[in-house]
Amino acid sequence: LLLIGTGDWNDGMDRVGAEGKGESVWLTWFFAHTARRFGNLLKSLGGEFEAGAEKYLRAAAEFGRAANEAWDGQWYLRGYYDDGTPLGSQDSDCCRIDSIAQSFSTCCPESDPKRRAAALNSAVQHLFDRKNKLVKLFDPPFENSRKDPGYIQSYGPGFRENGGQYTHAAMWLVQALLREGRVQDGYEMLKALLPSNHDPAVYEAEPYVIAADVYSNPDYTGRAGWSWYTGSSGWMYRVCVEDLLGLRLRGGKLYIEPGIPQSWDGYSAVWRSSDGSEHAIDVRGDKIFVNGAEYDGTGIPM
Repeated sequence: LLLIGTGDWNDGMDRVGAEGKGESVWLTWFFAHTARRFGNLLKSLGGEFEAGAEKYLRAAAEFGRAANEAWDGQWYLRGYYDDGTPLGSQDSDCCRIDSIAQSFSTCCPESDPKRRAAALNSAVQHLFDRKNKLVKLFDPPFENSRKDPGYIQSYGPGFRENGGQYTHAAMWLVQALLREGRVQDGYEMLKALLPSNHDPAVYEAEPYVIAADVYSNPDYTGRAGWSWYTGSSGWMYRVCVEDLLGLRLRGGKLYIEPGIPQSWDGYSAVWRSSDGSEHAIDVRGDKIFVNGAEYDGTGIPM
């Protein structure tokens, strides 16, 4: 597995690998996914670029297999401390299950399908608070932990990255569910993340922008923090357009692959190409129409 150093995406875990030996399952998934995409890009460019593709594709497969072995029975571990103690394990006193180690497993073909399904089941079960409409980053939060993960413990339990909702990660879990065909779970989670679906007296942030985090602490459950968070709002936009509506650009062409819930009868959209031309898209049940003609599944040049 890749070393976590003094923190990966969750920089608050800055002492997990402070001695240079701690490892990150999430970072390994992320690297494997990214290396594969770069490898495939090099292959598509051909010529002198293609020669370097194999190095990245081989590394992606190697690290993807390694991450898949970091299995804890019902979900993937988050990583390992310098001394080899697991982080994100059923035996951990804090952070027994971490969202991003589960969601990013869906990015890598090396993850075992049965494990991947079980990991998403566990994430929904343990991290999706349907009553309070929030998706925790991990659970339980760090408080008087036997191991020192770093400055993340300076946040109170259930605030920000310390077991509250961090909306980036919540959106990645929605994306994972939608891409794995778990449309209803993903859609319910997506609705829970909308500020307009929260009680303003509890939420205490603007109902028309995305907040970076929502607290799970019992004294402030459901209160938002750090609003106008463009990173999370950007991810919400992408997940809604690409994974829910299924409007995806690949190789300069638009593909329409909806992942909408059964409760919808369809949707309509207008896609404007770079040359200014517009494409009227209508999804009705299992039928898709573009500018009035039935869509045949091939890419639409953009």
